Amino acid sequence: MLSNDIIYKRVLFFLYNQKMWGSNMLLNALNIIENNEVISLVGAGGKTSFMYALARELSSLQRRVLITTTTHLKKPTGKAYELMILENCPKRAANKINQIFDASNVAFWADNEVSDGKIRGLSMESIDIIADMGIADNILIEADGSKGLPIKAPAYNEPVIPKKTTILIGVIGIDALGRTIDDKTVHRPEFLSMISGKPLGGIIDEAVIQNLIFSPYGLFKGATEQMKKVVVINKVDNNQILDLAIKLAESIKNVSNIEIFRILLTSFNCETSRIKVIL
Repeated sequence: MLSNDIIYKRVLFFLYNQKMWGSNMLLNALNIIENNEVISLVGAGGKTSFMYALARELSSLQRRVLITTTTHLKKPTGKAYELMILENCPKRAANKINQIFDASNVAFWADNEVSDGKIRGLSMESIDIIADMGIADNILIEADGSKGLPIKAPAYNEPVIPKKTTILIGVIGIDALGRTIDDKTVHRPEFLSMISGKPLGGIIDEAVIQNLIFSPYGLFKGATEQMKKVVVINKVDNNQILDLAIKLAESIKNVSNIEIFRILLTSFNCETSRIKVIL
């Protein structure tokens, strides 16, 4: 039984299963009511899964969703590949994106394909231009790379967040907790070490994650005051992990040197068949 102090308005905890599209739980959690939200994702441990789940919810409401990146993104396959345009000129891209929207609610936009099965992203200035054109109802941007690891700290030139971003989602994999600060767990471990004050090889505990979230050089580095900041603790795949995640989220809630709009506990595990919502 959860205590009353876990239930509060400003922080929403929930487990979300990617099969259950109809509930639109991500839209509700992020309070996406109107069009024109530009949503960038940074961090590690589930950015792409979160982005595609959100795109699916938005498109189910007949919104035109543009998916893009300022770094690299795994190349879409199958029918999704046919919805992709490769063009670095925003004006020419706009015409091609509109053509895709004539037949689909979702379009992918990138600069070009690269040899490792990924697509190369656009400059943040190009994405800002497209955002100003209003051709998409919502734009989803993967604005950070992580090499598939559960946690990362940004380098000097990261993340690459378009200025038109209205919601900034910072993702951390709960599976980083209790592991060591090394290149098997952390993308850019030397930066996480500097931010947290822990040596390379040190244990990633709640304090390390707090420092990553709240440091001006951490998860939300480069964010403006106008961007709603959302912390996502991902891979909360069972009740045992949920207990750890709630404890972590409580510790994050109690630090208040930057404004956090939401804290979300999520699971995109295909084998999970439930959604648990704690308000």
